[in-house]
Amino acid sequence: MPNNTPDVSKLQDTINYMDCLSQSGFSEISSIAKLAISWLETPEWYNHLEVVADALTAIYGKADDMQNVINSEAENVNCNFKDEAFVRRMTA
Repeated sequence: MPNNTPDVSKLQDTINYMDCLSQSGFSEISSIAKLAISWLETPEWYNHLEVVADALTAIYGKADDMQNVINSEAENVNCNFKDEAFVRRMTA
């Protein structure tokens, strides 16, 4: 039976990379949200709702990307979260 347990060095590298990804991605999400809020404080915001819609689209797109990339990195070292309740519902 193969040993699927990652070594400490691999775990450290993965955690370091996940931290880098989260800091970068969540900083982008925060910046986009701040820009959207600033836009809503201008007098002409209501004439250009597409600007807010584009910002919200960018936020959820980046959030989805971050979720997938971080989960993939966790899977690479067999440390990804498994929602047992979700699995039970899907197999019921």
